[in-house]
Order: sequence, then structure tokens, then C-alpha cells
Amino acid sequence: TFNKLEPFAPDIELHNLIDMEVSEDGTIYLLEYGSGWFSKNADSGLSYIEYNAGNRPPIIENISVDRTSGSAPLTVQVSVDAKDREDDAMTYQWSFGTGDTINSKELQTTYTYPTPGLYKLQVHVSDDAGATTVSDPLTIVAGNNQPTISIDIDNANQSFFLPGIPLRYEVKVSDIEDDLTGIEDNNLYISVDYIQGYDQAAMSTGHQQVSGITMGKNLTMSLDCKACHKEKGKSIGPSYKDISLRYKDDPNMMSYLQQKIVNGGAGVWGEVAMAAHPNLSNEDTRQIVEYIRALTRSDNHLKSLPQTGAIIADQENAHKTMVISASYTDKGNNGASALTTLQRKVVPGSRIALDKSIKMDGFRALSIGKTDLLLTPKDGGWFALENIDLNGIKNIQITAGWQLPPSNGMTIEVHRDTPDGSLLGVGTMTKPSTSATSGTINIALNKVYKRRSSTLVFVYNPTEKDRLDQGSQIGLFDIQFNVQL
Repeated sequence: TFNKLEPFAPDIELHNLIDMEVSEDGTIYLLEYGSGWFSKNADSGLSYIEYNAGNRPPIIENISVDRTSGSAPLTVQVSVDAKDREDDAMTYQWSFGTGDTINSKELQTTYTYPTPGLYKLQVHVSDDAGATTVSDPLTIVAGNNQPTISIDIDNANQSFFLPGIPLRYEVKVSDIEDDLTGIEDNNLYISVDYIQGYDQAAMSTGHQQVSGITMGKNLTMSLDCKACHKEKGKSIGPSYKDISLRYKDDPNMMSYLQQKIVNGGAGVWGEVAMAAHPNLSNEDTRQIVEYIRALTRSDNHLKSLPQTGAIIADQENAHKTMVISASYTDKGNNGASALTTLQRKVVPGSRIALDKSIKMDGFRALSIGKTDLLLTPKDGGWFALENIDLNGIKNIQITAGWQLPPSNGMTIEVHRDTPDGSLLGVGTMTKPSTSATSGTINIALNKVYKRRSSTLVFVYNPTEKDRLDQGSQIGLFDIQFNVQL
């Protein structure tokens, strides 16, 4: 079995980033010091491997339920994905948080919650040798329905947002219970942020129309955290403001709280264990901690965008992804817990990086450090961008760069759909000076198009006179679509 203990901050000097020792009983200990010295590193930790010659307990891969909320009585269908490493037969004991249990040899079961309330659903999986594994709890709310949110946008261009051009949006909220008494406007939070790569890159700071801490609040309210924590005031666990006060002067606040959110634990604020959230990404936990940290800052900006409005992006955000987020927390219902829904709308930027995912012929994709580029072929070639809406676009700008000054400039044509399709525009970069290390190819389109999505094929076809010398290499980094020439 492999076990990883809590990260720690050692006060002794280690001469290796990783140290491994074997104890007298044969257990192997692995000490990971982390990427920094003499600090509480998020990537430090103490792990151990011990030999287990006997029976091993089952492994629970996943537990899922078709509904986590709804009107009472609430009927749910729940299933578990489990396996036994010795291929033993398994039995399942379902616990529904009401005092009722079901023992079964089946991977799924059905249960009805008769009365409103918040319940914890778990399953104990046992093999025929008696070893048992318990799943993480699922939170079920009976007596209240989850709100629904839609984010509608009216964007002039269907492929990306265009800096300086208003993107109009409308957020619609519906809730079965709240619709009867009226949607609570104060419980609706809307924000827009610009992110370097939607999945893993860090949130941009300083170029947001509403601070990223609002996204953190949106996300926090959508999780089960609200069952134990309030923004202000004591609950089962400490309030977010108390947490913020406790750690506001700690330089390691961000990494420490991110770990606590992912790993859970108990003992810091009391004996009640905090649930783990292993499926949250690093970016999600960073936003949550930003929200908590902002509660004790005088410059926090938690004001929501209006429910209907327009967003105008700056040019500096053209290479980022726009994320419009909206969350709504309902009022609860007849003793049933309040529920929160988080919805996001993702709109790509109008600057597109050139990398190996792009169709090409002759060009060669390279990655230098964290920079992607296409290397221009001496004898010509093409690359293509699919599903591009040219509505409102007047100019296409290609960024080029080199280590040694090229022997010639270069001309690139843009064709529709195929390398020999209809010509949309031509752009030329003249031979650069010997001191220059970069340049641009500006392609003016033949006309302004309206709502027409196409494959754009960029063709480099040099004449014998314009062909690059053997030692000359030009890299193409990105393409910017502009509304102005």
C-alpha cells in the first residue's frame, strides 16, 4: 500500500530534493522536500510504502447518483464502481443518512427520502474475506430543487470576442420554489474574467471587469462547503471571514488553504472533519482562497455585474479566454437546505496560437520552452484554421520571429477552404533590418464579411527570388483577427 502524509515544513537542511530510507520492518519511506528551501512547500511530503501479504480491501472508483436534490418525497438511483484486487465477491451496504440501510450484492440501488432535509449517502463495500472500504459521502437535499441558470450572449462574431466590440449578455435564473415568491437578486453573482488557457493556466490579475474573487465566491457557494461554513458567523465550522483573519498575514496562506480544500482534515478548528475535494483543480482552489483572503481586505470587489449588460474587452486580453460566470443560491424550502448553481460561458479570444494541433503541410510545429510556433518551410507550404467566423474582421495579423535575420521577407495569402480556394487577402512582410528579431505580416481582407464561418488556409508560396536562404528560418507564433485595418 502507498500512503502519503500531510506536507510539512522541515527545519533541517537536506542536501537532496528526494530522500528514501528503509526501516527495520521493511517499510520504505520517501521524503520529498519540494521545490523551495526552508518554506512550507505545496509539493513537499512524507510517504511510505509497506508490504501487505494478506487480503487487500476493495477499491471504490466512483459513486454516482442520478439526482442530488428535488421535491420530497425524493427518489434517487445510486450506483458504485468498485473492484477487488483479489477478485473476491463483494457485497454492498448502502447508508442513506436517515438511519435506513440496504444490504445488497448489486452495484446499484434505489431509495426514497420521504421528508425534507439534508442527508449524507455512503456505501460500504466488503469482500468475502471481511475487508471493507467506505466511500466518500454524497450530499442529498430532499425538499428543494436545484436552481437553473442560462447565460445568453449576443456576439457579433461567433468564433471569438473582439476587443473594443460590445458582447451583450443576459443571465436568466429559474427555481421551482423561488419562482413562487420571487428570485432573490442579492443571491445572484455574475462575473467576467480573462484566463490564459481555460483548463490549467492561472487567472489573469489586474485585467478583470469584476475581480476573480467573485468567481471564487460563485464556486464556493456551489459546493457542499456551505453546509459547514458561512461567510460571516459561526456554523459547524469557522466562518470564511474568521479563516481569512487567522491566515491573512501568513505568506503560505494560498498553498496551505488550497491543500486543506483538496485533502480535508480536522483538528485545526475543532474535531469536526472537513470533507476532502480531490476533484477540484488547482485553479478552482486558487479562486476559492482568493475569495476567502479578500474578506479581510479593504479593496475587495465582490459587486456583481448586472443581470443584463455588455462586456467590452481590452486589446491586452485578446489572447485570453473570456469566462462569464453566474451563480444563484436559492432560499431553501420548508426546512430543506439552500442550493446553489454555478454556470459558465466560455468565449475564446481573437488571437490564436499556432501549434501542432493545426492542420498543415510543409510547415513544422515546434515547442521551445512554453512557446509554440510553426517553422516556415523553405520551399513553401500551408496551414489551416477551421470554423473561423470573419464577421466584422478587416485585418489578420501574423506574428513572426527569428534568431538570425532572414534573407528575404515573406508573403502569405489567405484562401477559403482549400489552398487553391477563393483568395480572401494577401499580406507581405518586407525584408527586416539586421537588428530586428520579430515582425508582422498584415493581411487586409478583400471585403468585410457577415456571419460566414469558413476554413482559412494560409499559403506561403515563395518565388525563386523570394525563397529563404538555407540558414534563414522564420517562426510564426500567433494570428490576431482585427476589426480595424
